Amino acid sequence: MGIIFIGYVFIKHNAQPENDYLYIDIQSKVIPDTITGVKEISEYLVGNYNSDEEKLRALYIWITHNIAYDVFLKLPASPSPEESANIAIENKKGVCQHYADLLQQLCKASGIECYTVFGYTKTSEGEISNLSHAWNVVHIDSTYFCIDATWDAGYIRNNMFNPYFNDKFLVSPALFIKDHMPFDPIWQCLNNPINNNDFYSDDYSKLELMSNFNYHDSIKVFEGLNEIDKLYATTRRMMKNGKLNNLIREQVTLNKFKLGQISFNTAIEKYNTYVDYTNHPDRLYKTQSDLTKMRRLLNSAGIEFYEAESIFQNLVSKDSIQRKQIMQLRIEVAEMISIYENTQNKLNYSISNNKSRI
Repeated sequence: MGIIFIGYVFIKHNAQPENDYLYIDIQSKVIPDTITGVKEISEYLVGNYNSDEEKLRALYIWITHNIAYDVFLKLPASPSPEESANIAIENKKGVCQHYADLLQQLCKASGIECYTVFGYTKTSEGEISNLSHAWNVVHIDSTYFCIDATWDAGYIRNNMFNPYFNDKFLVSPALFIKDHMPFDPIWQCLNNPINNNDFYSDDYSKLELMSNFNYHDSIKVFEGLNEIDKLYATTRRMMKNGKLNNLIREQVTLNKFKLGQISFNTAIEKYNTYVDYTNHPDRLYKTQSDLTKMRRLLNSAGIEFYEAESIFQNLVSKDSIQRKQIMQLRIEVAEMISIYENTQNKLNYSISNNKSRI
């Protein structure tokens, strides 16, 4: 994940003039060292404010004035938002995902609707970054806005982070899309989203056209999905949104990797449920009903094991860390499938030979 400081000039769509933030800004730049948790930081910063906009401004000011960009940090692979936020708080530094996840977690603790968005960016000279990036989308007073706390905290020169507050609070999606392209087009928050080809060629003419697409409803439906369906829906939209650069391909790989992890973990949980059911003292001698239920439990685990195997066997990544993770999970899945198939053979033998003990 990278950082680029850009001297872009955006018209800020703040609900109140910048000077009205002066008191909030002064109060939010410093908090006591004894306050270290997400919940505690949130309560301290937003406790005196009533509106979501004021609360969000306090969180944004604290992050951009207290979290430094760590040029040499290697972000752990796909940390949870909670882990990512805690890393930023503990170290007072991080990369773009730490900034975005920290704001998202603080907003969550404050009752503010906020999302971490992944994508890629463009410089003011029109050059596409070769690093993926993360930022936030917030929902304030029925309106979606964009925030990039990483860019707004400072810039890098000679491999050194230089704190420099670049106040771009609550940017409208139509302006933000000029240099921030989400991997998933739904997070453009535009009723007529552009595709990757448009972004590369600086063609934003679609923004002026009428459209039947309603991103408000689409986001609402998307947020109601479970994790698996979210990953499938996101990946489908990414694959259909024009040209695929290396960053998009790597994100698709990451999405599929997560799907494989979910299938594998689900398979292990189902297999363990089967083992617990089989080993229950009340089922030392199995009835035909017990055996039928055992087969159903075991078969459901097998479906997930083979799904995970199919996903990992077809995954290819240019990232060395992710390649190692894929190879390790291929081995682990293969080992569990071997155990599963041996168990399946024993169960089938018992059922076919009317055995009451396994």
